[in-house]
Amino acid sequence: MVRRRLKKSKDIIIPLTSTEKIISFINENLKLLLSTLIIILICIIAFSGFIFYKYKLNNNSYIIEYKALKLYKNLDIKKNRTDIEKVYLDIIKKYKGTKGSKFVQLYLGNIYFKMEKYNKAIDQYKELLKEVKKNANLYDLAIMGLGYSYEALGDYKKSINFFKKIVEDENNPNKVHAHIAIGRCYEGLKDYKEAIKSYISINKEFPTNTWKSELINKIEDLKAKI
Repeated sequence: MVRRRLKKSKDIIIPLTSTEKIISFINENLKLLLSTLIIILICIIAFSGFIFYKYKLNNNSYIIEYKALKLYKNLDIKKNRTDIEKVYLDIIKKYKGTKGSKFVQLYLGNIYFKMEKYNKAIDQYKELLKEVKKNANLYDLAIMGLGYSYEALGDYKKSINFFKKIVEDENNPNKVHAHIAIGRCYEGLKDYKEAIKSYISINKEFPTNTWKSELINKIEDLKAKI
């Protein structure tokens, strides 16, 4: 068997295998690869820390929201209006953006309404609308709050516009209350024909509603005013 001897020459380049190419690349770029790996690990750790922080913050906010709800249910407006307002504002500031804090925002709007600070209630409900999705439960309650607040201020046209947002949502559970409020606002505007239309539409759409007999009497009283 004849063996061929390779010529020892500087001009001859033996091609590297795939494995050798990889090893060569790693050796040449070791520092860069290590730096990149460290950066990726830092990013992963930071992201995991952020997720854990948000998770903990949300959990804490739910506990705070539960305590805030207890305060809200036992609220005596005449005795502790300033104290509870401060407590709620501190919660919103500390846990801003969490689900629990959004409920607290709603409670605070309702408290302002009970305190007859209707402009403050409006501001609070509007702030809440910026943070919740359209047609979510909190969104609907904020819309209702705005409607009631503007009605309390005597701005019936604005009030009607907000209540109509609820009425136009086919499956909204607050439709009956919104319809009644619209009728009441039209009464405030002395537009009795529109008020009657609103009350009639309730009995047609919700024939078993709790206020059916009262609405029938209301319709008859309004007809006498036209």
